Amino acid sequence: MPITPFRRRVDAVLLDTHRKATAARSGEAVDKWEALRTLAAARTEYGLSDRDLSVLQALVSFHPSAILGGGAGDPVVFPSNRTLCERLNGMACSTMRRHLGKLVSAGVILRRDSPNGKRYARRFGAEKIAFGFDLSPLQNRLPEFRDASARLAAEAEALERLRQTVSLMRRDAAELAAYGPTVRPAPLWAELAALAADAAKLLRRKPETTFLRALERRLATALARAAALLDPSRTEETSTSAAPDEQHIEPQDKIQIDPQPRPVDPPREDAGTGFAGNPKKPEANPRTAPPAPPIVSLGDVLAASPGMETYCRDPIRDWHDLVRASEAIRPMLGIPQATWNTARSVIGEIGAAICIAAILKRFASIRSHGAYLARLCVNASKGELCLEQMVISLLPDGKRAGSQL
Repeated sequence: MPITPFRRRVDAVLLDTHRKATAARSGEAVDKWEALRTLAAARTEYGLSDRDLSVLQALVSFHPSAILGGGAGDPVVFPSNRTLCERLNGMACSTMRRHLGKLVSAGVILRRDSPNGKRYARRFGAEKIAFGFDLSPLQNRLPEFRDASARLAAEAEALERLRQTVSLMRRDAAELAAYGPTVRPAPLWAELAALAADAAKLLRRKPETTFLRALERRLATALARAAALLDPSRTEETSTSAAPDEQHIEPQDKIQIDPQPRPVDPPREDAGTGFAGNPKKPEANPRTAPPAPPIVSLGDVLAASPGMETYCRDPIRDWHDLVRASEAIRPMLGIPQATWNTARSVIGEIGAAICIAAILKRFASIRSHGAYLARLCVNASKGELCLEQMVISLLPDGKRAGSQL
């Protein structure tokens, strides 16, 4: 490794920085404190620390004028190590020399060595020759420092905006993770809560732009899924086809709910089967008429799907309460209004409410709740739907709760 006569290393990086510092000659006079502030804003671009700039500030303070350049010759300062350390509030000489070496390597200052390695100034008539530290790079490279400072400021502003965006998205994710299960239970809410917790941990540190961009994409995808789950009607499209969930069917036989609940007499073999006081038999053609109402009690329905009462302010005491609870749960399950109207027409209000209870019980295993209810309507129109068997299959161990209403 080549060295100078004063035992300083000479490498390609040092030669390159000296070349840049001496090549950019500028005749414009600049304020030395403005140049120092501009370099301080762009110090990370040149690998400098705040301690390095403290040493540079002490060096600049030895220059008698506030202006660098302007035809006054090379701005060279020549304080001794002891004097410089005193101005640095007693910094160790070895530490001071290390910071000076970083300033020279960055091309912020230049060394002007004398023949004997001392720092001094000599005047020969009108000419003055000084040996020490040349501050002319602060004057010559000031436009470069300004560009670097503006670029770093723009990057910092963009990073702060991105950080704020991710923080707001994290807050929305946490709120939706707490609100979603109360409206529409789904595994997505646990994933959203975990993602919000990971985002909070990452934001406590100072992540780079790359990590924040990746986190922003993950949060945006998760929030879009949550919005689609809470409001599935935005993604639904209707058509003019004869799909069973889009056509209103007016059946010949409906299940009516009396204004006041009353006990139901046991069914007779010659009177057909039913509940809520409807002994009417179905039509002879099972393909055009809905099936006969099953023999099922309200207690059986609530025992098969206990989650129904979770969404009611008051306990479900009669079939009216069950229908009202089903109408409130229906949008949470993502079932379109047209499908619900079809189910009420084909199966009846109470039958449709029983179907909602069954769908709620099997929430996790049904991929599309609206399509499932539409299929039940198709089966009912063909006479292939047995609500009684549906409820019994959902009861624990198939044990019925007994008749309540």
